[in-house]
Amino acid sequence: MRRLIRLAIAAGIALVGPLESSAEPPSEPILRIEIGRHTARINRIATDAQGRFLVTASDDKTARIWDLTSGALLQTLRPAQGVGNAQMVS
Repeated sequence: MRRLIRLAIAAGIALVGPLESSAEPPSEPILRIEIGRHTARINRIATDAQGRFLVTASDDKTARIWDLTSGALLQTLRPAQGVGNAQMVS
């Protein structure tokens, strides 16, 4: 897990968007259906130096790590969710 997070950071994808210091985090859970792909526009794409992994960041507030050989989704990273543009992945 740490290796995948380091890959996302090395690829230049910030996993935490702007923080609103005066805003409290949502107290109600945010329910999401996981369909194995992004559900909004992809803003960034990067690979590791060896060409093994692809990292994508989307407006759906997720970063996803893919295996380039098989095309399989390896990991979905979701920072703490906020309302609107809070915690956007870019």
